[in-house]
Amino acid sequence: MKKITVILFSLVGLLLSCSLKPGTIVSNQTGTDDGYFYSFWTTGVGSVVMNLDGGSGYTLTWSNVGNFVVGKGHNPCNSTNLVWTGSATGAQYFGVYGWLSSPLVEYYIGRDVGGGTVGTYSISAHSYTLKTFNCNGPNITGNGAFEQFNCAGDGSSPINLGDHFAEWEILGETVTTQNYCIVATEGWGGSSGSSSVTLQ
Repeated sequence: MKKITVILFSLVGLLLSCSLKPGTIVSNQTGTDDGYFYSFWTTGVGSVVMNLDGGSGYTLTWSNVGNFVVGKGHNPCNSTNLVWTGSATGAQYFGVYGWLSSPLVEYYIGRDVGGGTVGTYSISAHSYTLKTFNCNGPNITGNGAFEQFNCAGDGSSPINLGDHFAEWEILGETVTTQNYCIVATEGWGGSSGSSSVTLQ
């Protein structure tokens, strides 16, 4: 009986290991891939599948989702200049996304939603409007209160985070400890689609 049980468990493990390709992510986690940080978060509604390429890129497919944010970049951000190629179809947001710590701040660059206007600034001939919003929900430490920064303006590559952080401070906002910054794909509301990103 023990031998049969061991064989059965071995077969089950083999089948499970063969069901997903190496580098395929389907559950909430963070990690590194060839030195690049990746983050995968979903509410668990619908299907979200991330494929890591073993280098600087990722591909993503999703269908009938509740909410997800997935991407690849750097942790800590270190005021990096994010340069990438890629595109998304069906996404509610596609671009630079990240977190600051102590206190918690979630930020988007190139997203015009919600919050009170703090001010405007220009970087590389592009104009941005910084809006802030108080949130309560899932975050990088668990669940609770945090502030969200939405920067309306051009969100296309490249995005120099150091320049944006400096401008936020000029506007009176405090840039705290830098956590991660990624080129992210986000979807919600039952959407379906795909994206592909390669960091330079």
